[in-house]
Parts: sequence; structure tokens; C-alpha cells
Amino acid sequence: MKGSSEGSKHTLNVLSKSFSPKSSASMLPPVSPHKRKFEQVSQTKDNLSFSEYTQHFDMKREVGNGSFSVVYQAIKRVKLESRKPYYCIFKQVQDTSTCSHLKAGKHYALKRITCSQNAVNTMKEVKILYLLRGEQHIVKMEGGVRERDAVTLILDYVAHASFTTYFRCMVVATVRQFMYKLMVALRNVHKHNIVHRDVKPANCLFNPSSNEFVLTDFGLAEHTDNIKKQNRRNVGTRGFRAPELLLESNDYGCAVDVWSAGIILLSILSCRYPIFQSKENEAAVAEIIALFGEEEVKKLAKKLEKKILFFQNVDFDPPVITDVDSVKLLCKNLNSINPDLENYPDSVYDLLFQLLKVDPSERITAEEALNHEFFKQ
Repeated sequence: MKGSSEGSKHTLNVLSKSFSPKSSASMLPPVSPHKRKFEQVSQTKDNLSFSEYTQHFDMKREVGNGSFSVVYQAIKRVKLESRKPYYCIFKQVQDTSTCSHLKAGKHYALKRITCSQNAVNTMKEVKILYLLRGEQHIVKMEGGVRERDAVTLILDYVAHASFTTYFRCMVVATVRQFMYKLMVALRNVHKHNIVHRDVKPANCLFNPSSNEFVLTDFGLAEHTDNIKKQNRRNVGTRGFRAPELLLESNDYGCAVDVWSAGIILLSILSCRYPIFQSKENEAAVAEIIALFGEEEVKKLAKKLEKKILFFQNVDFDPPVITDVDSVKLLCKNLNSINPDLENYPDSVYDLLFQLLKVDPSERITAEEALNHEFFKQ
């Protein structure tokens, strides 16, 4: 949907109510496991191969990829085949120790950041990971090496399952473990005045068997002091962007991560993923209005000094979510898969209601969420 030609950049047009929670929730695509071996993928997007790392690592498989990076699981070799020097960027000093501090036989995740990524952004990610070293439930960076124009971050590997394989059958205890550790991770990020800006299931590495959890991928993370200076609004992944981001405000903070965590919890309780699917901000705003009501979004827009234009023939239904009981009813109406839903306490729906406040100033913080009743039961 396109904005009005007469409106300013502060105006969004919402053309129609194109969202229905029941009809719009997509069926999950079949899960396709990564079957490609390292030898079959000789080059990354920046036309640089991982081959230079085979002297130090046994490359196992691709475990993730994005617009500017690809991640491989690898095992540190016991014996090196050569002594080719690396340039360590972990402490921003040159080092030719060939990352000798890494443990032989241990699994690592190698994140190759492509040449097309801005070097400043790459260095920012490195600095943030270094700042967060030692924080609980945050992926640990063991080092980083520069090879020609590309950078590879060496991260601890966490055995995990794909969100699509377990979210529809989570029992209460597992949901409690997942959400508590996500809140701990966000608390530990936010206390440094860092906003992750891309909280989503793919960046929440969780092992349902062991309940191990880490938050990963800080490629979009930013310090709160720099957000206004950046004037970059369209960050994050569609479907997980908070209302203030969809209204194209650059006056936002850590609350955007809390909203994203709420969307993850909504997916778990409703057994629908993704919940929101619109590609354009205007349509995404319409989706939120369909759930939370026109007035709530209008109040936020006014607070952010934004305008939303509605065509006269648009008549939104009453909001679906107005209180905790309505949240519970919505999840039960959408969930026809998970039989354990009946055992979920009312407190989990209250937590969800607090995470998904349209106004970020009313949204619960990660620190406050850790003291929620749901985590004390």
C-alpha cells in the first residue's frame, strides 16, 4: 500500500481492513532440513569461500543465513594443516596466533559477514558482542578474523531446534523456560542501553530437550543514543516490528524488543506462525488495528506526531484484544493443535497482554517481566 502523494513522510494511509486473525494465519510450510554439505557450497554471497578456514576447522553444515551473512557449524581441528596468519579483530589488535585460544574438538558457529555489509556496521556488531561478553543467555563471541575484505565472527555453537518443529507442542513448563530466558537475555542487553531490533524465533536459539537458550544475531543492534541520529526506521523483520516502528518513528527504544517477544509468545499460544504477514508498513498497521482497535493506534500516532489517513469507506470491526480475557479467547480460537493449551494458567495471557501494549510507554520492560506471576508459578 502506498502513502498519499499529498501527505508528508509523517503520514500513513491505511486503505482497508485486510487482516483476519483466523483466515490470515498461514499454514506452516514443510520444514526442509539443511542437507547441503560444506563442499557443495563453495562460495558465499560476496564471492569469497570458507575454504581458508578448513585449515583450522572441520566445516560441518550451514545453520543459518541472512542478507549479509552466512553461518556454519564447525569443529576446531586438533592439528593445524598450516600456519597461515589471521588478523584478529576481537580486541581490535593484529594477532598471528591462529586463534590458538580456541579449544580443539569444540563446536563453533562461524558467521561470515559479506563484503556488501557496511564495515562500520560490522565493527559495531563486534563491539556490541564484546560489550555483552559473559552476559547470561547471550551468544558468546570467542573471536573474529578478517580475511581480505570479509569478516568472520567465531561464536559458541548452541545445539538447537527450529522454532517450527516445537512451538505447536510446547507444554507450560517449556514455554515458561523459553520466555523467562528470553526476558533475561533482553534484560541483559537493555541494561547496556542496547536495542537488539531483530528479536524473532530464528534469533532465539532454543533446545527443547535441555532448555538451553541464547539470543543471537546482533547485526541490527544499536545503542539507544544513536537511534535518533541514524534516522533509520524500517529495521527488524516484518511481522515482528512494533507499532512505533510501523508508524516510522525514530523515537523508540528497548520497548521494540519487548513487543517482538510478545509476538513470539502470541505465536506459541495461538499455534500460528507467522501471525502478521504484511510486507508494507501501512498494511501491517491495519493488521494491528484489527487486533487492538483504531483508537489505540490513533492515540500512539498522535503521541509520536504522526498522522494516519483513513478512507471514508473503511469501517474497522471492534478491537479483538481489549483485556486479558480477550487475549485468552483469541488464542483459544486460533489454537486447534496444542492439547496442552487447557493447562496454561491465566497468568501467561496476562504476560502476553502486558508485552503487547500498543503504546511503548505502557509496555512492560524485560526487567519487570522477570517478576511476573507467570514465572513464579
